[in-house]
Amino acid sequence: MGGSTIRMVLVAFNLFCFVWGTALTITGLVLRNAISDTIYLNDKVVLHVTTIDVALGVFIVLVSLLGLCGILQSSYCLLCTYALLLVALIITQIVLAIMLNMSQTHQDDIRKWFEAFFAKNMYLREPSMEFVINWVQRKYQCCGLHSSADWGAIVPRSCCKPGTARISCVPYSSGCEPMMEQAASGVGVMVGWVLLGITVAEFVALVLACMVINEFY
Repeated sequence: MGGSTIRMVLVAFNLFCFVWGTALTITGLVLRNAISDTIYLNDKVVLHVTTIDVALGVFIVLVSLLGLCGILQSSYCLLCTYALLLVALIITQIVLAIMLNMSQTHQDDIRKWFEAFFAKNMYLREPSMEFVINWVQRKYQCCGLHSSADWGAIVPRSCCKPGTARISCVPYSSGCEPMMEQAASGVGVMVGWVLLGITVAEFVALVLACMVINEFY
């Protein structure tokens, strides 16, 4: 692979990383802002997820910009710094991927989040939470946190099995907590594998960057 081809590949890769990092940052900020209106912001799960999302996104954007500047300006100093930060980014993402693939990680925090999520007073007080809870109950065909008894005498229509809401509600027998935990665990594993895939691409970029650095000798 020629030097010019390597540089073109690195430019394309860093442009992709810039878009990826920007998307992560915006997603984290939007999610944090949306949730702050409906859920306690000191909630550990929400804080951890959004903080990591934004921090990782900003870091990726900075590394990609540094890489682009180093390649386009043929700067030895910038490319060396880029390579070192890329190593740090790779290590960080490997750690995050391992944590996300550990099914038992933060199970207690997730359970507490679901308890607050399905609290009846939150459902009645926040229209946006009402929409989300109804969607979850219809999507997973579940009712309440543990069972329909969690709602007391008034059961939301989203708890009712199809065709029974308007006549005599027959609620779903299963609670939403185990299904939501399983879904959250599945999403965590999927995101973990995505991170590992991107990490492999970043390792290839690191090798290519080192090849460009060697051209200075």
